[in-house]
Amino acid sequence: GTMDGGRVHFVKHESWQHRSRKVEGRLLDLSHAYKQLAPFVGHRWLSAVGVRNPETKRTVYFEQLTLAFGQCGAVLAFNRVARALKGVAAILFGLVLTHFDDDFSQLESSDLTGSAQDTLEGLFALLGWEVALAERKRLPFSEVFKPLGIEVDLRRSHQMTLVLRNKPERLEEICNEAQARLDSQSVSSREAASLRGRILFSDQQSMGRQGAMATAALSRRAHSANGASSLEGGLKEALLWIVTQFRSNPERVLVFGAAARPVIVFLDGACEPESVSCGAVIFDAGFREGFGIEVPEHMKTLWGRGGKKQMIGLSLYTHLTLPTKRTV
Repeated sequence: GTMDGGRVHFVKHESWQHRSRKVEGRLLDLSHAYKQLAPFVGHRWLSAVGVRNPETKRTVYFEQLTLAFGQCGAVLAFNRVARALKGVAAILFGLVLTHFDDDFSQLESSDLTGSAQDTLEGLFALLGWEVALAERKRLPFSEVFKPLGIEVDLRRSHQMTLVLRNKPERLEEICNEAQARLDSQSVSSREAASLRGRILFSDQQSMGRQGAMATAALSRRAHSANGASSLEGGLKEALLWIVTQFRSNPERVLVFGAAARPVIVFLDGACEPESVSCGAVIFDAGFREGFGIEVPEHMKTLWGRGGKKQMIGLSLYTHLTLPTKRTV
């Protein structure tokens, strides 16, 4: 680069002029990650486990020489190490990666995928870490890769666009589980907790997070201590919603760069004794428009049937009327 008047000018190397702008990704999985770390020496007295011997009818004690999978403290301890490994790879070798526990998601330009994979695997080998080398685990870079139950679609990366979606087989499993609960006309607290957890995870990858509508009833059953299993308190409606809607949840589309400029929408509503009104203002670069309306009497009557003030209905009504906005 050159310095001119306090500004630095860089010239792209000629070898990059004709390189692909596409990005690919892959997943590196450590082999038995927790078993590759020893516990803190001062905590050895907490690392003993007792198991009853069925033959001698006596309890036998063993010392765990590695971090125990499922131990809550082991998760925090391992993630500290994983974060350090990510930092070494990024700072010393310029690799683009992140991690979720022992799964490292790596991105790279299509022209450099081979070098990036060799570099990261070589770094882990140099530091004494064992990576999963099974064919189903050690997949090559691809424009679509699957870390932890989701699909990361990079086929539009040259347009500065990333698409996240749930794995179809995962959604099918969730829908089948919900249908099984409907068929049996029962759901225990344990089954509700399991289904709720799977929905919450999958819902993070869906635009709008609509699954929150179904998790409230499941959460109440999961924390219930009365042993009830019948489909009551909105459980049947929640399960029906999962079966009919969860497969069609829209994917998340993330846009970067200049195309990522947000459209800003302000919504508001007022509930006064003499009138109920709502309105919105939208800003999109040079475009600015807004509207304000009185809520029709039949809508106010409908909201009042429950005997409670429906302020959330006013906000939703503003959303619904937004496409028919008029200038104010």
